[in-house]
Amino acid sequence: MQNFNELNYFLTLAQTQSFVKAGQLLGISSSALSHSMKNLEMRLNLRLFNRTTRNVSLTEAGQQLFDQLFPLYQAINQEVDALNDFLNTPSGLIRINAPAMAAEAVLYPKLKPILNQYPKIRLEIVVDDRWADIVKEGFDMGVRLGNKVAKEMIAVPISAPFKMVLVASPDYLAQYGSLKNIDDLQQHRLIGAKLSAEHGTEIQWEFKYKKS
Repeated sequence: MQNFNELNYFLTLAQTQSFVKAGQLLGISSSALSHSMKNLEMRLNLRLFNRTTRNVSLTEAGQQLFDQLFPLYQAINQEVDALNDFLNTPSGLIRINAPAMAAEAVLYPKLKPILNQYPKIRLEIVVDDRWADIVKEGFDMGVRLGNKVAKEMIAVPISAPFKMVLVASPDYLAQYGSLKNIDDLQQHRLIGAKLSAEHGTEIQWEFKYKKS
């Protein structure tokens, strides 16, 4: 297996034609660079450089190696530099999982300004009311209502707390009567909701008393 550091050293030395200048660019001593080039020549069983006390030049074999390697290294460096676009401009695909209520009330209103600001971002939103495993199913994030999140997941609030109200139709109240206090709920027909069949338990109703 080739030592790719040595090939990079070779290209730098071939361009600068100086052990001192090449060593400074590479952050190594000129003696270490010379030792590395000798190792490369021994492995290839070819002399790559003509050396004098003041000058360094490529041999015919060294020139051929340089001509073949330099465009490849340039292409590699260009591809690596292109990755900076991910740092400078957010881009790519983001997969989001959210239950229907959270998607409608929280997620959708926040998307327009984000997509306008970052046009290179692509969103894939899966809306369902399952308690989906975000990591296992390949999502980048999930939107959840309430304070419960899966173990080892990081939760960040993205909206103000929801306010929910207890409602009944006029016909129902005419038939069964109005409520005077929360305890009266036990005598009424209530509608419960489950996160999913697999999650099982109903979402509990929560009430807060207001101080008079």
